Amino acid sequence: MQTDPNTTDPTTLDPTTTDPTTTDPTETDPTETDAPTAPDGPHPLGTPTELATPLGTFPAVAGDGVVRVRNVRYATAGRFEAPVPAEIRPDEASDRRFQRLACPQPASPSDELLGRPLRGVEFDEDCLRLTITIPEDAPDEPMPVLVWVHGGSYVSGAGDLAGYDPAAIVREQRVIVVAVTSRLGLLGYPTDDAHPANLGLLDLIAAFRWVGEHIGGFGGDPERITAVGQSSGGDALAHLIAADDARGLFRRVILESAPLGIRTGRAEMQRRMAEAAGPLEPDAALDDLFAAQARAKQGIASQAVISGA
Repeated sequence: MQTDPNTTDPTTLDPTTTDPTTTDPTETDPTETDAPTAPDGPHPLGTPTELATPLGTFPAVAGDGVVRVRNVRYATAGRFEAPVPAEIRPDEASDRRFQRLACPQPASPSDELLGRPLRGVEFDEDCLRLTITIPEDAPDEPMPVLVWVHGGSYVSGAGDLAGYDPAAIVREQRVIVVAVTSRLGLLGYPTDDAHPANLGLLDLIAAFRWVGEHIGGFGGDPERITAVGQSSGGDALAHLIAADDARGLFRRVILESAPLGIRTGRAEMQRRMAEAAGPLEPDAALDDLFAAQARAKQGIASQAVISGA
């Protein structure tokens, strides 16, 4: 495994900022946000390079002491369908090496407080992707692997955001970080009985399977995979710990700010959400799904008021 030795040291990006050349997704249709293109000279996100692996040569970006491979597909899925393992195609994302992807999602009320963390992100339902970050001077021996599952109440966020930049821990601790992006909201967790439940969790299982099978090609040790989840990501991992289908996919787990606890009335909550959201049509426009999602949220709120929770 090696990177192109002829690349130059890029101008790096402060992890609290985003690429000024990208568009603001809060001001555009999530399905129409254009991916940024690299300008002449050093790109703010790093220098284009190639990463040669036993799986093939992947388009990558080098900078800040690390090499990143973005938008590695781990599965495919139609809307409201379970994920299916994807064929490895190293050159598939050659025109997206600088682009961060996220599942389509409505604007979050916290965006202004958090400085619009999704600024410059491209929204796409075809979002079952990984970002793999390795040390630029990777050692010969296999490295420990951290698989990052982001938070966002199961309705917002993405795995590869500037605020989650793993460059420091990758560079200093000599580990590989794999950031997972999966389906969110009603796209990942349909409320009705007409569609499979917990698709977002099935996405995560598919992602961990891909990592276990293929991370060795990037210099990672498949026997030392640690799952790291924050907030709802931690809650998701807590569910995977008890899931038979996730058995053996990771050796250790770190739960950060997970909303753990036993909540009563889950069946009633589900019923109210499904009733409020209404039927979910596979060919519905995203705006219609977002409206149904808002109604489902209101259904939960009404239950809390009625029950005194």
